[in-house]
Amino acid sequence: MKEWIMNKGKEKVFLWGAGKNAKDILNHKSFFQDYITVIGVVDSNSDKWGNDLCGFEIKPFYEISKSSFDKIIITSNIYFDVIREKIITDMAIDDSKIENLYYFAKVKLIARYDKSREKDHQTIVDFLKINRLSVFNYEFVKKYNNLKAEVRFDNSVGLFYVVHYGKKMYMARRLDTENKVLDYYRGICMEQDEQSPHVYINQQFDVQTGDVVADVGVAEGNFSLQIIDSVSKLYLIESDEEWVEALRYTFSPYEDKVVIINKFISDYVLGNTDTLDNIIDDNVNFLKLDIEGCECEALIGAKKLIKKSDKIKCALCAYHRDNDAVKIDEIAQAMGMFKYPSTGYMYYYNDEKQRYISPVLRRGVLRYEKKS
Repeated sequence: MKEWIMNKGKEKVFLWGAGKNAKDILNHKSFFQDYITVIGVVDSNSDKWGNDLCGFEIKPFYEISKSSFDKIIITSNIYFDVIREKIITDMAIDDSKIENLYYFAKVKLIARYDKSREKDHQTIVDFLKINRLSVFNYEFVKKYNNLKAEVRFDNSVGLFYVVHYGKKMYMARRLDTENKVLDYYRGICMEQDEQSPHVYINQQFDVQTGDVVADVGVAEGNFSLQIIDSVSKLYLIESDEEWVEALRYTFSPYEDKVVIINKFISDYVLGNTDTLDNIIDDNVNFLKLDIEGCECEALIGAKKLIKKSDKIKCALCAYHRDNDAVKIDEIAQAMGMFKYPSTGYMYYYNDEKQRYISPVLRRGVLRYEKKS
């Protein structure tokens, strides 16, 4: 292991929460047992006390105070803040001893990038040494912790909406409380911060007045709502039916220039999966792809679209899969597109490899342009 881990010594940690995430951690302990030892599992639910979890007896949470330990790992994402507050307030344990379930990845990421000469890497390492690991590991995220927003409920359609850029942006039905909506909204505002590695546009790379735009992987539509007044036509392509329902309400004032398409996008046509070449006839000027790891395939399926466009910009998410940044770059440059510089990295916790085995930092959005 690298110097940072060795200097810390082998840590003793408690897992707080005896659910699926705790079981997942214990089943992967061989990947971190050289530098972290789980010494116990505790829970606030008395019904679980005395039961076995992967060889550990689940004990009452107050048993922690009887032991010497280095960290408490809260295994629940949903109730992290509630449990954290309980630990700090009721048990008088310092916040620096509390970590989320990504702590095992955090330690490995610091070790991997601690000696990197790249400025972006070092910025993240410095941040992680005093903060918990999340998707975006930069100081700018803290300004969104208490972001206020105008959240309202539309009784006529049974959906919440947020006032975004002075416009109603409707939420999916599963976001059925004001707190859920606010948490979600804070997240999407954070990812589109000007300092975020996930931001689609910036001062050097923007949508121009009169552009035809294809927004693929729209979700709630925050990006498209931001640019709707300046574009001439907007294709909204989304596979999630709940988001499609919300989009119809959000963009109802703009029916004259908005086309909503409920499909998966790839490099083949089958059932509800289609290609951009097959469904868009217009000369597109701006293409955004954020589709959960299918960006490479979708780009291949847009070969004709890109070729016939005299001028097109592409904002392509590259963080969903290992090596997507390399693959996307190869495809885009083969299509004759010029690459803009990218800054910043993200941590994407989608699978066990990223949580326990070999976590890496990934580029967020790659930007390209083809000029006539």
